[in-house]
Amino acid sequence: MARRLDDVRLAVLMLDAIELKGRTNIVALGITSDGVKIPLGLWEGSTENATVATALLADLVERGPGTTQGVLCVLDGSKALRKAVRDVLGERAPVERSHPSQGAQHPRSPARARPGRGAAPAASGMGRP
Repeated sequence: MARRLDDVRLAVLMLDAIELKGRTNIVALGITSDGVKIPLGLWEGSTENATVATALLADLVERGPGTTQGVLCVLDGSKALRKAVRDVLGERAPVERSHPSQGAQHPRSPARARPGRGAAPAASGMGRP
């Protein structure tokens, strides 16, 4: 992904590392001020490290998305990603830590239901006398 982003006005920049075929990749997703999600890049590295994250942010800035009005950076808590944001976008760049999705890890998730028993009942008490 090397397209110019001069016409894009970012409100939010989301960064996260994912593993694909045994390799760590850092994904960047932008959300414009109009609420449109735009994939900004996928960079491969051996680990989620500050060098790769700094390179991807520097590449994004060079490609020109509008960040002069400020952009909220949403990270997973990685120190490497936080360092890269600080180094490239500055100390004053607002950062919010994302919370991992509960998905299958949540104790009441259907994915964790016991065989033959279905999902765990909701704790709200609905349907009880």
